[in-house]
Amino acid sequence: MFLFVIPAIVGFVVLFMVLIAGGDHDVEHEADVGHEIDTGDIDHGPSVISIKMLCLIAIGFGVAGAIAKYNGGNITTSSIWGIGGAAVLGAIGYFLLGIFYRSQASSTITDKDYLGITGRLTVGIPESGKGQMICVLGGRTFTLTAQNKNKEEMAVNSTVKVIEKIGDTVIVEKI
Repeated sequence: MFLFVIPAIVGFVVLFMVLIAGGDHDVEHEADVGHEIDTGDIDHGPSVISIKMLCLIAIGFGVAGAIAKYNGGNITTSSIWGIGGAAVLGAIGYFLLGIFYRSQASSTITDKDYLGITGRLTVGIPESGKGQMICVLGGRTFTLTAQNKNKEEMAVNSTVKVIEKIGDTVIVEKI
């Protein structure tokens, strides 16, 4: 019986401590060296090896195994029930944590995010020169150096659309 009760108790205590202490510090590494790598629409959900998931698996194993053992099952049968309980509680936990992870917002703005946004020129663009535009992206207002894709002059207050971003300069076209 202790083979099942101990993992359930330890899993519950550790999970409780993680939830109270804000243990959202799974091992993750990120590096930024000035180049952007587009990972597409990869869903960055919970890791199966995160402390929360391991605790849920331990609780599922312990509770299901203890119930099976209490109802007269031998160690093998109780272990099989424990593995099933771990799989069920782990799957439920993964699904619920996934909902929370997907609801988190990111404040990171990449070069790709600028494409297609519209704004207004605050400084006109001279022929073959650069001006300045203002736009709203991600709820924040940005002032950007702008250049006309056709190298033609554009007047102040013209409405423009970003079609490309090169370094700190956006390439725009008149709408």
